[in-house]
Amino acid sequence: MAITGGAVESLEEVPAHVWKSLPDCLNLGPSAVDGNRIGVWATAAIPKGRRFGPFAGEKKKRSQVTSNVFMWEVYFPARGWMCVDATDPMKGNWLRYVNWAGSSQEQNLFPLEINRAIYYIVLKPIGPGEELLVWYTVEDNPEITAALEEERASSLSRRNSARAKRGKAAALFTLPVPAPFPRRLPRGPRSGVSPPPLPTPPEPRPGIGSPPAARSKL
Repeated sequence: MAITGGAVESLEEVPAHVWKSLPDCLNLGPSAVDGNRIGVWATAAIPKGRRFGPFAGEKKKRSQVTSNVFMWEVYFPARGWMCVDATDPMKGNWLRYVNWAGSSQEQNLFPLEINRAIYYIVLKPIGPGEELLVWYTVEDNPEITAALEEERASSLSRRNSARAKRGKAAALFTLPVPAPFPRRLPRGPRSGVSPPPLPTPPEPRPGIGSPPAARSKL
C-alpha cells in the first residue's frame, strides 16, 4: 500500500504497527494544515527537548524514489547519499504522518541526525490538542540554535562520562555527536520543485554521524 503525495489518507488505512508504536501522549487524526493528510496530535503535554524516533523507511538511491514527500536523505560513508523512504506506510512508522509547518510560529519539531538516523526533537512545549509539525531550516531561529547546542552538550557529556567509566577502552568507542539537518527532498507534488543536483560531500569525520554537507537545507 503506497500513498503518493496527492492522495487522500484515511485513518482506516493506517497500518496496525503504526498505531501500536504511537507514544501514549500522541494520537492520529485529520491534519489541520493539509486536508489530504493524517496528522499527529498531542493528547498530553510534551516538554521541550523530548526526542522522537528514529524515522523509519526503506533505504533507496534517489533514482529509485517514486515520491519524495515522505523521506529524508542521509549520507552513509560506505554508500553515499541514501533516501530513507516512508512512502509505503507499511515500511514507515508514525513519524511519516508528521506534517510540514507552514511558518516558524507553527513549527514545534526539528530534525536531528544522530549516527545516521533521523530523530524529531521537540522545539518548544506542546500542549494537548496541538498538531506536531516539523521543518528543516534554522534560518533566523535562535530557539533551534539553542536547542542544538543543548543536544550537542548533552551528547558530549555522555561521551565524556563513558570515557571516565571505561578508561582506556573509551578510545575504542565514542558516542556520536549530533549532526543537525539531514537533507529533506523538496516536496514534489506539493511544491512543483524539481530536486536539485546532489552536492559532493566532504570526507566524514570520525565520531560524527554525517559530514557537514548533510546539515544544509535543500
